[in-house]
Amino acid sequence: MNDDALKKLWREQPLPLPPTLTGPQAIASINQKMRRFERTIWWRDFREVAACLVVAGVFGCFFFMCPTALARAGCVITVLSAVFIGWRLLSSKRRAGKDNPNAPVMEALQGELSKVENQIRLLRSVWWWYILPLTVGYETFFFGVNRNAADRAVFVSVGVLMGLAINWLNQYAVRKYLMPLKEELESLLGKSTPTP
Repeated sequence: MNDDALKKLWREQPLPLPPTLTGPQAIASINQKMRRFERTIWWRDFREVAACLVVAGVFGCFFFMCPTALARAGCVITVLSAVFIGWRLLSSKRRAGKDNPNAPVMEALQGELSKVENQIRLLRSVWWWYILPLTVGYETFFFGVNRNAADRAVFVSVGVLMGLAINWLNQYAVRKYLMPLKEELESLLGKSTPTP
């Protein structure tokens, strides 16, 4: 046999399917994953809202110490951005709805699916509601307090790179963790998953 024949034979081998959970095992597994998911989201939102409060407080204080109108405008943009981000995180929880402990299994799974879809929408759009407003705010502030062109160029570059990294991490989390969880919930509900 030559290499091509061996490659063809290798490709034709059936791949073993991963064991599938059925009935109560699948429900127990998804319940465990959803508890972990909700705990992760709760702690993330707690940290993010706390950071928003700190950022709003710090830039609120800087507003009164800034020597230029541009720096003050940056403070205002940053404070408003932090308030908006905190509001967006907290309001996204309300949009997902509350759990009903007495709900039938299919209704409970549908509720869990809506929570996961809500987080997917939130993270996929993180560029416009999180990264961009904060970046514009602190860049404007920095331009108001520093006149050196080289420092400004470095600060803008670092800010943009940091924003791109945060966006990449959020998109990676969607692909790696949230989409598989969504697909698993949809398979339990008997829905087909459209590919993005």
